[in-house]
Amino acid sequence: MIKIDTRDVSVTDVCEAVIDKQDGLTAGVFNLTKQVSCLVRTWCKRAKTRADLRNLDARLLDDVGLSRQQANEEADKSFWV
Repeated sequence: MIKIDTRDVSVTDVCEAVIDKQDGLTAGVFNLTKQVSCLVRTWCKRAKTRADLRNLDARLLDDVGLSRQQANEEADKSFWV
């Protein structure tokens, strides 16, 4: 709540104070939306790379230094872990 003494403040000052409050809220919502979007992209990328890892053949697993068991253990993890 904004407290205003009308003797010292113009209507323009009141409008600017309200806009400043809204800008702060908008920035917070935008920041939260950006963080959620980033998290969802991370989860999608993680799910895809783990699925791809499961499909690598023995030669490619050897190239990256993983055993089939290690690859399967990683691929079995949930996307949020």
